Amino acid sequence: MVSQEQRESAFLWLLDRLKEGQVAVPITARDFTSEDWAFVFEGLPKDLRFMLWQTLSEDKKSPILAAMRDDSREQLMSLLSNQNIEDLALASTTEHLVEILDALPNRIAKGLIKKLNAQESDLIAEALNYSDEQLGRYVNHDVYTVNKSVTVGALREELKVAAYRLIPIVF
Repeated sequence: MVSQEQRESAFLWLLDRLKEGQVAVPITARDFTSEDWAFVFEGLPKDLRFMLWQTLSEDKKSPILAAMRDDSREQLMSLLSNQNIEDLALASTTEHLVEILDALPNRIAKGLIKKLNAQESDLIAEALNYSDEQLGRYVNHDVYTVNKSVTVGALREELKVAAYRLIPIVF
């Protein structure tokens, strides 16, 4: 995690390098969150966004797109090929994909949804039933059901164990 000052300094350094035709990323960028990267991309001119985008590893792209403002996301995605968009979307988490689909033409979005497995497709369809102003669109569907007789202490212990093992909790 970087401070606002570090992020702004890294952005200005990166902008100078890109204007010189160099694609270089400052050392502090290794600690960037997807929101930090979104800040950088939103501040760059259109032509420089794509130059930097091409240098990012694939695992960073979906979270960054999801964190970007709608107008910046749409602009950046307009520069990508349909195959790039499809690859990006299919490698996304369901939560990120909901954000990304908004920036796509309906025909492409529907085609991508058809390529998802049944569970992901159902989650996306359920999320898209809500407008982007409604909480239901962004709700995490990983729900734990807890019996009302369970104590808080017992629940905390079970959550710690489940998080450690990455297994579902069953009471």
